[in-house]
Amino acid sequence: MKISVLGAGAFGSAFASRLAMNKRLDVTLFARDQAVVDEVNKKNSNKKYLSNLVLSKKLHASANLSELAESDIVFLSIPSSQMQPFFSDSENLALVSSCSHVCNLSKGFIGNDGHVLITDFLQSILPEDVVLSSAKGPTFSNELLTSPHSAFSIAATDGKGVKSLGSVLKKAKLVFDVNHSLAEIELLSVLKNIYAIAIAVVDGRFKNPNLTSLVFSNALLEMQRLSMLLLGRDINVSCYAGVGDLLLTSMNDQSRNRTLGLMLGKRFLSPNNQLSGVVLEGVRSINYIDLLLNSKTDESEVAKKRMAKDFKILFSLSAFLKSELDLDKFVRKIV
Repeated sequence: MKISVLGAGAFGSAFASRLAMNKRLDVTLFARDQAVVDEVNKKNSNKKYLSNLVLSKKLHASANLSELAESDIVFLSIPSSQMQPFFSDSENLALVSSCSHVCNLSKGFIGNDGHVLITDFLQSILPEDVVLSSAKGPTFSNELLTSPHSAFSIAATDGKGVKSLGSVLKKAKLVFDVNHSLAEIELLSVLKNIYAIAIAVVDGRFKNPNLTSLVFSNALLEMQRLSMLLLGRDINVSCYAGVGDLLLTSMNDQSRNRTLGLMLGKRFLSPNNQLSGVVLEGVRSINYIDLLLNSKTDESEVAKKRMAKDFKILFSLSAFLKSELDLDKFVRKIV
């Protein structure tokens, strides 16, 4: 089975290496930097992104995108900010379109206004006969290489896509659950970054397990209400892309969003700092989700109060990051 992974950053490299460990999968990792390609092929490493971790000897790297033509599955691990520029090249689009199945691993919003789900964008540019899928979960890059256990939530545009993606993950000894829609997984992967910041702020400020658990539980409920409101249907947050990824991102110190929250909670960093310059999906997504919520309600005071009650963590975090609430008022607002 011919597998291509586009994007040789930490996650793309680790994911490609994990797949390449199975002899039935012919895996190629595509990188723009020829030095990275040479290092992967000659030294089985990518020290720029994965320190001293060893990659599979079976993994082949290439800078020649023509090699990905007619792959059985192409996994996209391109940063969300680079997704549109990559596909604006007609040759890149044609090569990916020649493949029967494209799976998105990247997280976040894209678009000039920064709020289009990646899979929505891909559906708008790829041919209808290309199966589109998504895989998201509680997975740090280094753990894909060093731990025997990692999990994903998956969804696809049809049952055949779910089956083929699941087969590949099984071959790599990865655990997965199946979700109803691409949008559900994509949205959960965005929301968990937002709520992870809020949970980490509280943890940094008080280091109180009871309080942190309280905020975590409320954040999960709020994610469910928010997903239901935005997608118009019942959402299962008890999946790897939901509670699993929220737990990983909010409670583990490898998480950049947790690091930001802890620094804010401990007052090592102030919202007055240039947070917009920090490359964190959680910060970039808050304002857009805020606007979406406002568009879903009328101007009545009753509706506004209900919205503020249902999504108090989101609105309070937004106000805190805009310096409209101080740290302790933020905490009091969300408990």
